[in-house]
Amino acid sequence: MNHGMRRGETGWPTRSRRRLLARSLAPLAPGLIGCSSEMCPSECRTLADDASSLVCMGPIEVTFTILGGIWLLNVFSFLTTGKRLRGLTPSRQAELYERAFRSRFMLLRGASVMVGLPLKVAYYNREDVCVDLGFDREALVSDARLHLVTRTVDARA
Repeated sequence: MNHGMRRGETGWPTRSRRRLLARSLAPLAPGLIGCSSEMCPSECRTLADDASSLVCMGPIEVTFTILGGIWLLNVFSFLTTGKRLRGLTPSRQAELYERAFRSRFMLLRGASVMVGLPLKVAYYNREDVCVDLGFDREALVSDARLHLVTRTVDARA
């Protein structure tokens, strides 16, 4: 049975990974983005869906790393406040992320960065946010397509 996997692909199906990751990231979005105004739940779900689809384009190890980071931040939250992250207000979540980022414990610092990265990329990739920040998204995309990026090193250069 295929279960949503492409031909030749083994492991955990991408659709299941995307759903699990989106469900885990959605309640954390307001605190990680640091919006001054409250985000509505549908906007959080959309942002989490976009972030999870970005993450699921990569290898499965990235998905596990981000889920592990969410777990570690939940443990940190429970030890310091007595509540899981989803039970905290967005401002309290943001304080906790900041505290984790300033920690001398490298694993906790890395978890705060890894969990926030896909949400921030998805948030700043939205058209309305780009316009508010003064970026022309189409011009940036067309400029990026002009430059070839490879992993091979050219010996002549």
